Amino acid sequence: MKKNLLLMGALMAAGSAMAAIPTDGCTYETKDGLTLTNLWCAAMDINKSSLEEINSHLYTSYARLFTVYNDMIVYSNGNRVTVGEGDGAVSTDYWQLVCYNLYTGEYIKTIDLTCDGEPVTGLLECNAIGVDDFNHLWCASYWSGQSAADDGIRIRTYWVKDFDTGECELVCGGIEWPSDEVSYAGRIDFADITGDITGVEADGVYGAIGSNSGGTGDPYAYRFVRYQGEDEWTPGMDGFASWGMDDGVELYPSTAANFGDGGQLVWAAGSSEIFYANGNYTCPTQYSCYDGLPDCLGNFGQAAEDCVPSGVGATGAYEFVIGDKMYLGYADCQANDNPRGAMSKIAVMGGDASGGTFEGMELMWITPAEGTYNTLSTGGIRTHPMIPVTKKDSNGKTGVYIASGNTLSFLATYLVAEEGFNAGEFGGVGNIAADVNNANAPVVYYNLQGQKVNNPEGGIFIRQQGTEAVKVRL
Repeated sequence: MKKNLLLMGALMAAGSAMAAIPTDGCTYETKDGLTLTNLWCAAMDINKSSLEEINSHLYTSYARLFTVYNDMIVYSNGNRVTVGEGDGAVSTDYWQLVCYNLYTGEYIKTIDLTCDGEPVTGLLECNAIGVDDFNHLWCASYWSGQSAADDGIRIRTYWVKDFDTGECELVCGGIEWPSDEVSYAGRIDFADITGDITGVEADGVYGAIGSNSGGTGDPYAYRFVRYQGEDEWTPGMDGFASWGMDDGVELYPSTAANFGDGGQLVWAAGSSEIFYANGNYTCPTQYSCYDGLPDCLGNFGQAAEDCVPSGVGATGAYEFVIGDKMYLGYADCQANDNPRGAMSKIAVMGGDASGGTFEGMELMWITPAEGTYNTLSTGGIRTHPMIPVTKKDSNGKTGVYIASGNTLSFLATYLVAEEGFNAGEFGGVGNIAADVNNANAPVVYYNLQGQKVNNPEGGIFIRQQGTEAVKVRL
């Protein structure tokens, strides 16, 4: 163990791509046989230079949500290009995917998105990103909510059909909004899709909530379905597109009149009818829409006091299961509204692995345990994804890697694991063997920003061979 720690320290000192990004510097208590470890953390307040090294894309207001795809953190990013000056200037957002190694934070590549051979462009055109139940990577657009009566709902959803080239297929170019529900159409910021977005293996189910500035004034949720074997997306709330949550359906806190801006819906694990929803006026609350009938299943008013977020503003809640228990990750507060910064919480839910409840919820950890992340979050990027990826090692032990981040603030990976979980089987550095034969390992070069270089020359580079890394001038 001592040799392993020394080895990891040497890698960090050498500036290798694997260990160039420090951790959050915190130690977390083992609870209920589970450990929590921060693998790496690029945070403005903690280690600003590391965030600069990971990639400048995270400094833009158009780096929106991220997901985890094939062990990569994948950000959707609008690369804004302006042509001309003054009143004649024209800006266009070209959408791309920015990819990082889940386990180390190493920048991997940037992929420009195209559809029918043309760049994917437009304001917030890929505002949301995710992976469906059949490992299809998708992106979904923002919608202003102002033209439902004339144009239907212009939600565009793309399937990234070729991850190597960025070629996409437009699987939803717009949805016909029911004429008798036009007044319920609110702005849609961040959607979620479960099932099969292609409609080949199963139904695809799109969910979203209306943001306050969309004009409805009341909380509404939207559900559309692409039934298996069909091409069109149709209203999926028992024949309706929306359900009004103004008829006795609870928000938390109860003083909120609606979700607020930046609304986000996240489907519960394995479900297309149970979801978490909140905007910047509310905290994540669990709802169901069985048979198109709205129901609040639970909120933080039923949880232990220390589980309750310390403020509203940041959106998203994400479930994962270890053993016979379900856990929930969520933001503690919005980064620029609270001196605690963009902290997050992980709690064990009441109930069991088949269905977690707020009642009986108990706090496990707050991340980071000490200090705060920075407070540079802005109005359009209040989302705080915590994307869980579950792995089982060769001994049957479970580990859940959680990609956690907030644009302009931080990006990190945490590992919640059963004691004895072998992270070394999945790219982790915690169980590197001390007797690795580096002499037979391939040599890889990186620049000082952690990017791989195939033919290094004319500067200082990081030479990594196996577990050894040194800076060299070539």
